[in-house]
Amino acid sequence: MNKTEAAQKRFNINLPSPIERITWPGIGNTNASLYNEVNETIEIYVKRDDLIHPVISGNKWRKLLPFVSEMQSKNVQHVLSFGGGYSNHLHALAYLCDQLNIKLSAIIRGDYTHNLSPTLQDMKRWGAELRFVNRIEYKQRHDPQYCQALQNQFQADLLIPEGGSHARGIEGVKSFVDEFRQQLPKATHVIVPVASGGTMAGIIGNALRSDVFNLIGIAVLKGESYLEDLVNELLPPKSEFTDWHIEHEYHHKGYAKSSETLQAFMRHFENHTNIPLEAVYSGKCFYALDQLLRKQYFPANSKIMITHTGGLQGKTR
Repeated sequence: MNKTEAAQKRFNINLPSPIERITWPGIGNTNASLYNEVNETIEIYVKRDDLIHPVISGNKWRKLLPFVSEMQSKNVQHVLSFGGGYSNHLHALAYLCDQLNIKLSAIIRGDYTHNLSPTLQDMKRWGAELRFVNRIEYKQRHDPQYCQALQNQFQADLLIPEGGSHARGIEGVKSFVDEFRQQLPKATHVIVPVASGGTMAGIIGNALRSDVFNLIGIAVLKGESYLEDLVNELLPPKSEFTDWHIEHEYHHKGYAKSSETLQAFMRHFENHTNIPLEAVYSGKCFYALDQLLRKQYFPANSKIMITHTGGLQGKTR
């Protein structure tokens, strides 16, 4: 048993995550017959990364696995990382650190002192130290001098970037690409939510020039150009895959923001498919697919794989 297999066994990780075909409900459409007729040849599949683990769900195990290996091999005692108040990355990392008896200090964008999100409540219960900073200071999270000063201040052995989005985390996404190549080898489109850019960069970096799918990222926050820059900065230097872009119309006014339209969509979708969504990441991603179907974006006979990245602790949002 190698280190990866040992780590997955220790945390009861369910990989490969299942993929299932669904029928699209045509939510809220005034002309359902036309909606269905336009898309009747399109097949839609959900990659259920939300079922990887009850807590370390979605893409977070994949991106954190290389760091978990480092924590164990180097006997790390204190980890420092960054994220928003609804960060799936921080939620998964806090649980892992608690299980490994490692201290976690988290730099949080925004002041949630008097209104802890469900994510932050869990983190605090697992012993994480939370430091809230304003948006101006948080913008320094990529600055090497700022990060080194923080690491010295907290006396942390290991700093993990926001979202686990780092070259090592990108390597961890390889398993995702390997899995869906086997499960849906003729996929024409792959859809993922985008926040820190790591998962999308990981798919691009591990895809080949011969791969024929179109990769579509759904921005879950305001960040046109910024998110593209994040992805490009994370890409390995010899990336071959170029058929990707990010849609920026479906973030519902920003990170962790919602709307009645989004909430209504999620209720209808869950009732139709029995797949739970939350409004921070997955809800926006599936809503975007619904809107693209309405616009007849996809050609006939498309095989679409949309990724459920978990984070259901944020479902109350």
